[in-house]
Amino acid sequence: MIEALRVQNLDVSIGQKSILTDISFSVQFSEIVAIVGPNGSGKSTLLKAAIGLLPSHGSIAWFRYEVKRSRSRLHAYPAYVPQSPTVIEGLTVFETILLARSSRLFLRPKDVEGVEWVAQQLEVFDLLERRIETLSGGQRQRVFLARALVTGSPFLLLDEPATFLDLKHQVDLHRRLKNLTRELGKTVLMASHDLNLVAAHADRMILLHEGRIAAQGTPSEVLDPDLISRVFETPMKRIDVDGRPMLVAVGN
Repeated sequence: MIEALRVQNLDVSIGQKSILTDISFSVQFSEIVAIVGPNGSGKSTLLKAAIGLLPSHGSIAWFRYEVKRSRSRLHAYPAYVPQSPTVIEGLTVFETILLARSSRLFLRPKDVEGVEWVAQQLEVFDLLERRIETLSGGQRQRVFLARALVTGSPFLLLDEPATFLDLKHQVDLHRRLKNLTRELGKTVLMASHDLNLVAAHADRMILLHEGRIAAQGTPSEVLDPDLISRVFETPMKRIDVDGRPMLVAVGN
């Protein structure tokens, strides 16, 4: 398989505090990789470092381009959705999504079609004329995911993409992401706090603990109940459902 992303010996510090230490992993094209771990373990920091938003030591390469050496080639790679995207009040949903194509001097029919297609995919088509600040948190989250998709980038970096979504839309989102990787060749690297949800849809998982990789591999390999219990400081039991692992908290 061809590597979409390779991270080697990554260290990230903010001020005098070390956030990530000796992080190494790779992501293959058309793969969903989920970064999981307790709060403060470095999930969001890892995503930001992966696209050069934070200073770091080590090597980060998307496809064959080093982030530190090829920023001009990476301006649209990958599409990144942070936990709390900036809302520009007064813009409609259509205009908010279209911002992803703001580098174009003239609006083309193809651009409009692209916005309408992703809006349908993420069930926000009926919201296109609404002002972005009038939407609920879950609706906004889907709009910003649509904006990432409309860039056309083959790489998606998503920080807690299911935030604010109800259960139906959480499941729908992960199913759609899986379909995108299969049908359109998208590569997804995302941070998540929902172990069971990503285990049901991700190809591989990276477990962070105190800024280091505690485990990486398939969901079945990573979701070892003893390891998860230790990392999250909560007794856990594992149940396999249709070949996929699921964890439940148990009493002491």
